[in-house]
Amino acid sequence: MRQRELQLLVFRMDETCYGIDADQVACLQNYDPEQKVLKFHELVGGKSTIYVTPKMLMVKKRVTYPPVLINEPEDMICIGSKEIRPVPVLMAHAAHSSGVWGIVPCKQGMILLFDFYKNSFFCQPCM
Repeated sequence: MRQRELQLLVFRMDETCYGIDADQVACLQNYDPEQKVLKFHELVGGKSTIYVTPKMLMVKKRVTYPPVLINEPEDMICIGSKEIRPVPVLMAHAAHSSGVWGIVPCKQGMILLFDFYKNSFFCQPCM
């Protein structure tokens, strides 16, 4: 049986590495300080962070929402479904509402898989 592949846009927030399904990304733009944005670290419930190389990510099917501020992606990788591990039980409840749904082990540690469509903010009607 052929395993499903997933294209991930990989970026880092402080020391944590995140991967987003590239199919959820409409576009990536340079940061405009005049534009209202959602800060990625707030979506995942993380501590305040410095955006060293800020980019604005527009989420497909959610274009009425403000763009999401992330650090510039480091890589685009392809992973197989067999490489994905579940979120540890101790993190499962918090991870579910934040949109973190899995982990991919890698040489540098791990990549937390993030799904905009599972994030509690993106599940609400746009204000």
